[in-house]
Amino acid sequence: MPVQTTARLTAVSKPARWLCIAAVICWLASLALPGFFGYHPGKYLEVWYGISILPFGLLFGWACKGWAVYANIFFFIVLARVLKGKSAGRWVLLMILLAATFPFFGDAPDSDWSPPGVTTWGWGVVVWLTALSLATAASAVQQQWLTMRQAGYGLAVGLIGVYALAAFLHQRQWAKANTQDRELYLPAGAVYAVAPLCDVPFVWPEGPLVGPDEIVELDIDPALKATGSPHISLPSFDRYQAEGFTWVTYDGGGVKVRYVGQPRHFTFQAKTTGQGAVIRLVQNATGQVLYEQNLHLRRPVGHPKGSMEYCPRYWAIPKVKGYTNAIKRILGPAGKPALESRPQLAAEIAREPCDMGEDDIDGIKNLRTLDGRQVIMVPDSLRPRKYFCSPNYIASARLLSVLRSGAPSDWFGYVKVFDRRTLQPLAIFRHSRTCGDGDRSCTTVALEDAVTGIQIAADQVTLETTQGERQIPRARGE
Repeated sequence: MPVQTTARLTAVSKPARWLCIAAVICWLASLALPGFFGYHPGKYLEVWYGISILPFGLLFGWACKGWAVYANIFFFIVLARVLKGKSAGRWVLLMILLAATFPFFGDAPDSDWSPPGVTTWGWGVVVWLTALSLATAASAVQQQWLTMRQAGYGLAVGLIGVYALAAFLHQRQWAKANTQDRELYLPAGAVYAVAPLCDVPFVWPEGPLVGPDEIVELDIDPALKATGSPHISLPSFDRYQAEGFTWVTYDGGGVKVRYVGQPRHFTFQAKTTGQGAVIRLVQNATGQVLYEQNLHLRRPVGHPKGSMEYCPRYWAIPKVKGYTNAIKRILGPAGKPALESRPQLAAEIAREPCDMGEDDIDGIKNLRTLDGRQVIMVPDSLRPRKYFCSPNYIASARLLSVLRSGAPSDWFGYVKVFDRRTLQPLAIFRHSRTCGDGDRSCTTVALEDAVTGIQIAADQVTLETTQGERQIPRARGE
């Protein structure tokens, strides 16, 4: 009579088979759910679903403490042995031990993430652990360690307790978190955030608080203007008043015009406090604070020894709520000059010289006079150019002769037209023929002194020079 080996049990029981089927269903469902969320500087938040975690984890989990992913291998070994009626006790033990290491998972390898790699665990992990629990129960029932009734009670009590605890922790964090942390660390599909939450309420304004024609006065502590850490990230102000002067910025900061200041209706403040900083919008006439956001200093998430940062975070990324975006929202279009995308120019002739001054004003680098105004032109290469005025425009010209082997072969021309009243840039005209990189036989010679006037039209300008006229077309998109 043949002797039955210890590895071979009786034929698989129906309850064990159903538990295996339920385990596979839960395992497949976990693939479609978020396993964890990670903070990514460029993308703000990256979601890793089970279907992505599995292949990457099997390949690289060993490199980032992601040993839990290898529990999946033993999960299927357990199911296979149960369905074959074999003992799976040691495989269950290995599966449980590996699964228990999931909280130790670190940063994703070869990624641009800022530690920690995991900021929030998702429901996919809970459902995955459910699948492993069902596989464990199937093995226990098959090996007759537990009856189906005992396994059922144990699963019901255990899983209800786990899901209730997960829901409780999620709701508790949700109630404690400010709106920014909810968006960042507790999005849809999240269970529990391991990243520390900010202890300061985040104030998101309903809309603009100042009119579109207003120019806001700035009152910013010098310490908050520093570029080092901790750093407060303020939006750029295209029109503002500070220290008794009004500044109007055009061309992405390339042109800054300074005027004598006037009484303003609103002041934007950024002040240091004992806990960090505070930003406010104040109505000057009444002193009423229209908007206020406190910022507290703390160590960066995942960097207990890193440089201090402010929370709530600034988040300059579009469509992500942060205090930088909140400032832009309360100001709305205020402080932003109304600019046409491609202004149409009238035909005029600019022959009146109106060159830029040579000396800095009030010790401010590159602040010079131009046509009776005070202006900073960036880059500095704009300053040596010839400037000519017409009734409505100022045109700056740059003209180079391109020489090859000492003989003229081509030329380079660049003209920028400004509104004479505001100094707003209106159009660029360019004829680009210059020396290529590495062409040692090619040199350029400046010919700006030969320019005597500029004929301005909608689609081209004509440089009047002592050597004749040169036509330059309007640059595409300008």
